[in-house]
Amino acid sequence: MSHLWIAFIVSLGCAGQAWSAFTSVTNLRYQTGTQVRQVLDIHRPAPLPSSPMPVILWIHGGGWLVGHKDDAPQINEITNAGYVLAAMNYRYSSTAPFPAQIQDVKAAIRFLRANAATYNLDPSRIAVWGQSAGAHLAALAAVTSGVSETTLGQSFDVGANLSFSSAVQACVAFATPSYLGDAAVNDTTVSTYLGGLLPGALPTAQAANCYNPAYLGNDPPFLVVHGLTDTLVPPIYGSNLHNALVAAGGSSTYVPLPGVGHTPWATSEYPRALAFFQSVLPTLPLASWRELHGLPRDGTQDAIISGTDGIANLLKFAFNLAPNAGSLTIPNARPLAAPTGTSLSGLSGLPHFGSTGLGNQLALTFLRRKVATGPGIGYEVQWSDDFNTWTRQTLDGTNSETLSIDSSWERVRFLHTPGTGAARRFFRVAVRRF
Repeated sequence: MSHLWIAFIVSLGCAGQAWSAFTSVTNLRYQTGTQVRQVLDIHRPAPLPSSPMPVILWIHGGGWLVGHKDDAPQINEITNAGYVLAAMNYRYSSTAPFPAQIQDVKAAIRFLRANAATYNLDPSRIAVWGQSAGAHLAALAAVTSGVSETTLGQSFDVGANLSFSSAVQACVAFATPSYLGDAAVNDTTVSTYLGGLLPGALPTAQAANCYNPAYLGNDPPFLVVHGLTDTLVPPIYGSNLHNALVAAGGSSTYVPLPGVGHTPWATSEYPRALAFFQSVLPTLPLASWRELHGLPRDGTQDAIISGTDGIANLLKFAFNLAPNAGSLTIPNARPLAAPTGTSLSGLSGLPHFGSTGLGNQLALTFLRRKVATGPGIGYEVQWSDDFNTWTRQTLDGTNSETLSIDSSWERVRFLHTPGTGAARRFFRVAVRRF
């Protein structure tokens, strides 16, 4: 008589491998008129979560004279993290000097809010990110959030969608030319942008000053990054912006980079921006869960066993357990019953494995976060006849049942009948982080 030996394990993967891609909607006109550069692209996660997503608006550099939205960095990484990345063009200063560029940025922000429902955006969570000239525009947009036009002395909000706010909730500024009034008299890039030569253009430079005292005091969180060997935009402009924000009671993180110039930027700095956005505008439930339980937002403790129960933190997130000692004794933390014909009890706990009582049919039942909520993790049910080498086979859910619990959770039961002659079979639910 042959015997079917069965074992069950839960595993996790924290390699950061992306399971999703992104889709793009390009060349959307954000302003009325015929200016060809007043367009933006929207890059979104795929599959698209059902809940609205926070937005990062990328503003390219290039001395306000060159550059393009196609230069947007880290699209795959940002969308995989549950954000929408919007990338915009703006009018070049050679054809339209200041304040045309900040007017375009604010018009793009208003467009995103006005069309939030169409593109599944969260209008309450919009951030800006720029480098060099783009950083200047990002910072200027951020510090003028909620500042009235009469205080500005300039009309920065003009054109379409004026019933919507152009305020932003976070800003990342790389290599920011935060003040232009002390540029060289013969600096053609600055004079073209300001629409006149210094010192005559000083009033315009003050209107474009990212730390103009008239603007500060209601600022969103900032990340200011500057290379210490930057000769095009000296690092004093980054530290001045940071110091002014802090002095005005704002939240700013300043990161000076030894040995780094204006360009090219080290690719390691782009993940720094994403980590900042995740800290101030958390998107995935995983990030919020980490914060709730006092874990690092960057996921460095996802594979750590916080208590004495032998369960890694990421698995506790996946199965609705608390990351502390004895989490299996919390209320409702018990093996899950098969979903068919059961109540909705048992809202946390490790998967349950056993026989259905129908011949050799086996059932693996577990709690799962719904894909539509963009949880930041994925589940995969696997089996193998060899525990040591783990020659993986995957159950694709064809023979499964799902019971919806609420907007975030569902219970799923995978059914499996081993073939004739199988001496043993091992199962696991692999949980991978995006």
